[in-house]
Amino acid sequence: MPHEILKSILLGVIQGITEFLPISSSGHLTLAQHFLGIYEDAIQFDIVVHFATLLSVFTVMRKMLIKLLFVVLKDIKHMNFTGDGFMLLYKIIIATIPVGLIGVLLRDNIESLFDNIYVVAVAFCFTGLLLLSTKFLKTSNFTNSKDIESIKNISFLQSFIVGLFQMIAIIPGISRSGFSIVGGMMSKLDNITSVYFSFIIAVPAILGATVLEIKNISSSDMDIWFLASGFLSAYISGVVGLTLVVKIAKNKKLFYFTPYLVILGLMLLVFT
Repeated sequence: MPHEILKSILLGVIQGITEFLPISSSGHLTLAQHFLGIYEDAIQFDIVVHFATLLSVFTVMRKMLIKLLFVVLKDIKHMNFTGDGFMLLYKIIIATIPVGLIGVLLRDNIESLFDNIYVVAVAFCFTGLLLLSTKFLKTSNFTNSKDIESIKNISFLQSFIVGLFQMIAIIPGISRSGFSIVGGMMSKLDNITSVYFSFIIAVPAILGATVLEIKNISSSDMDIWFLASGFLSAYISGVVGLTLVVKIAKNKKLFYFTPYLVILGLMLLVFT
């Protein structure tokens, strides 16, 4: 039992940190499960730790999310379908549609990729090279990045572009946070707004993935202590990871992760 709990904590930490740092949580969890030999509780565990990281988003971004919620509720109260609140919902939906369609239509094909270490390795390298491109992007820092105005001013086209980048990240080894942040930067969003919008649209993406998988949970197969320890470690490390990536993006240093991802990808290609 202690050995299994340690594995759970380790996987939880990996999920929490890599969900927000631009290095792919799905890719790292695939590697961890492959090399640690954890397969029996994979589906249940993935759902639990993803829910934990979702809570970490609400924890770190609670002030902004509460402000945005009040804007939406105000529009709902006055049935103002063209107000800032509804416009924001439309943009979130637009950004979520691509990954939602791919997740539903190609779910079985995508799931089969999680067993292929070579796909993960190539995806790591691809993510690393994309992050390297941010070194050459001309973006500006938004001085009031936590103000909801930076989110409300995102255009529909920018939302769709970010959504397309997030869609690609359904492949294990492709970083959802990395790709959606870079997608925002390439669509001329400032780097901090790109980070916040990336994690706002992560909420429906994670919830959607959870709904698709939750029917596969069998209560008789669940080890409560294993899942609970993974949940707690994923939540704590998620808070740390999200806080850290905001600081990294603010300083325009996302490309710092390129050597790690490229070297890891190449090592996997050569030695596995």
